[in-house]
Amino acid sequence: MKAKGKIRLIVAASLVLPIGMLSLVSAWAAPRSEQLPSSVDIAGGPIGTSTYVLATGVGKIIHDHTAMGATVKPMESIMKDTTVDRGEVDMGVTATNSSARAYKGEGEYSDYRRANLRMLFHLYVTPTVSLAVRADSGITRISQLKGKRVASGFPADEGARRQVEVGLRSAGLTWDDVVQVPVPGAVAALKAINEGRVDASFAMGPTTPKTVEIHKAIGLRALSLEPGPKLDKIFKELLPASRPVLGKAGKGILKEDTWLIWYPWAFTASSHLNDAAAYEIVKALWENYKELHPVHFFARGFSPKTMVSAPAIPYHQGAIRFYREKGVWTKEFENMQKELLKQ
Repeated sequence: MKAKGKIRLIVAASLVLPIGMLSLVSAWAAPRSEQLPSSVDIAGGPIGTSTYVLATGVGKIIHDHTAMGATVKPMESIMKDTTVDRGEVDMGVTATNSSARAYKGEGEYSDYRRANLRMLFHLYVTPTVSLAVRADSGITRISQLKGKRVASGFPADEGARRQVEVGLRSAGLTWDDVVQVPVPGAVAALKAINEGRVDASFAMGPTTPKTVEIHKAIGLRALSLEPGPKLDKIFKELLPASRPVLGKAGKGILKEDTWLIWYPWAFTASSHLNDAAAYEIVKALWENYKELHPVHFFARGFSPKTMVSAPAIPYHQGAIRFYREKGVWTKEFENMQKELLKQ
């Protein structure tokens, strides 16, 4: 049995877990190995967020099933912080679309290209509501938002801004067709609709606790993306790692079948993380994936079948070695990997 050192970090209570439950996760010091680091650092979101809780869950699996320990570090913005790219933090929970922009040095990451980012595995997918309105507003389609007040800006959350823009453009609208009301981020956008300062806002996931809280207070209606032949082009331009997905009525705030945004999240590492460590981490998650299911409802669909897919950023070489052994790293993925590394 592996010896356990003293607790190094982490006691977190998360609002996203069932009422009355605490997420109590510890990071331990592990014995050194000739090839492996004694411990790895994991970046999660602020304490209490979904990404922080999931980071602690992965950290526990790393401790329990490898010779490494894990320390989770809360961060306000993992991709805007450059510590993962520089190898000062080994890995973190990141939105796949944000990672792709950061790797290419595009959009909000044009100041500094994070060329050392590498994918370890896909973690979960959040279906998100591009735009929601008050249920009593009389608005039932995104095209009806022309001339209406829409939460905009999102300097702290470029991904949210892009998801709203996908919704607007799906209906043939642009930012110039609406009255833009600047907000700092997604939670502030929901607060603005709750306070009547906007007519429509980004609403995160249909089952996200904050979204459900606002829905219970005022009643929300999720507006469906307006599908059509142009939608694939819009996604390719704004959210290349995403696609439209049909959310079924009765889930969270959805009162009817609604076209949502399939928004993937992943564990992204630094290329500075050694190959042996990346290999062992992916192996541990592959073989013990069920241990992540009770940590958070976002992780309930996590399995070896969901861990690897077409690269949005290059995969870590240690992860590729494991996926090749399992026969899931395809020639198509290898070609995409080579093209990404040329950028």
